Amino acid sequence: MIRVALINDHPIVVEGLRTLLQPFPQVDIVELDTFLDVRQPVDLALLDTHAQAAPLHEAVAERLAEASISRLAVFTWTVTEQAVQDALGAGAHGVLSKQLAGDELARALVRIGQGEVVVARNPQEQQAAEDLAATQAGRGRDWPGRDQGLTMRESEMIALICQGLTNEQIAARLYLSPNSVKSYIRSAYHKAGVSSRSRAVLWGIDHGLRPVASRRTA
Repeated sequence: MIRVALINDHPIVVEGLRTLLQPFPQVDIVELDTFLDVRQPVDLALLDTHAQAAPLHEAVAERLAEASISRLAVFTWTVTEQAVQDALGAGAHGVLSKQLAGDELARALVRIGQGEVVVARNPQEQQAAEDLAATQAGRGRDWPGRDQGLTMRESEMIALICQGLTNEQIAARLYLSPNSVKSYIRSAYHKAGVSSRSRAVLWGIDHGLRPVASRRTA
């Protein structure tokens, strides 16, 4: 379990966040802070910068200077590359979208509390970022399904479906929520021109996303 302080200037928003995270016992909300100093030691502070007057990098650095805060994540509506650079450059350990589902947010907080650096976008932002990264990488970086318009993440979904994984198993393996997995799969199906899991497997095999042979014991 990780101890988290929620930092926002609106008490109603802070209470809403606590309610959103309450079903997840791995996250212990120990303090609700309306931009005052965090009074007790926490593993992680979740900083909502919406109403911050100071630039993002200054707000992050100021909070991390507090002895009670070990790690910090920025909570924002739009996870832009500039926001990520500013936050991580100032010492933040994550940038999380406000559009994440409760389970996605809880999972990201746990990962940050355990020492990871996490940038968690909503599915649309994530796909746009992946498309941009693929474009910048040029043709030297290739993957099955790219010629048909699939992003790397969408091809990964088809590959895992070919291996027989359920949506829930894919979500657990990739640290995504089931809703995010469904969104990626819908997009992949549309681009591949298929409408069912069995058709997706056939399409994947035809395009180089072959299933892994299972081992049988005697």
